[in-house]
Amino acid sequence: MISRTGLVFFVNIKIIPLICQRNNVNLLRKGYYLYILINKIIYKLMFGSKKSTETANISPNSAAVNSLVKGTIVEGTVRAESDIRVDGVILGDLTCSAKVIIGPTGEIKGEVKCVSAIIDGKFEGKLIVEDLLTVRETASVVGDIRTGKLIVQAGAVFNVNCDMGKNTKKPAGKDPNQRIEQVLKAENVG
Repeated sequence: MISRTGLVFFVNIKIIPLICQRNNVNLLRKGYYLYILINKIIYKLMFGSKKSTETANISPNSAAVNSLVKGTIVEGTVRAESDIRVDGVILGDLTCSAKVIIGPTGEIKGEVKCVSAIIDGKFEGKLIVEDLLTVRETASVVGDIRTGKLIVQAGAVFNVNCDMGKNTKKPAGKDPNQRIEQVLKAENVG
């Protein structure tokens, strides 16, 4: 299969001179107009019309996936409304309203809050997953985890403090340190 760039090159270098030579047409005069026409057609095929790009807004609930590719390093806070796949490195916090996927070359050091997560790479820090956390055999997970459901495949490095259950959402308006202090006081009293 020929790529779009290859198609442009093939049409410009091979086909236009052949058409002009076979029709005994002056290459400089007629070929230039043919060249412009073919490039306009190819441009429309490659990039579409303005109408299609204006209506191509992606909703947060669609199948769109954000991607951080291998070799990319992001420091700071990242927010995503749709799924995000990390094959690079995030040093900081990630908040996602959907699924977080850490690929085999991906690494996150910091705090992650999401609906569900699949980890193939490295994670170190605090992870809050509302629904399902899947840790694959190539993963390395170190830190604190709070999740609704958990799957850990054989071979994964999984050194964590884990809190599981239905109540994985952070209590509104309360500091997690206050919650820890309340639990410690309750244990000392009883």
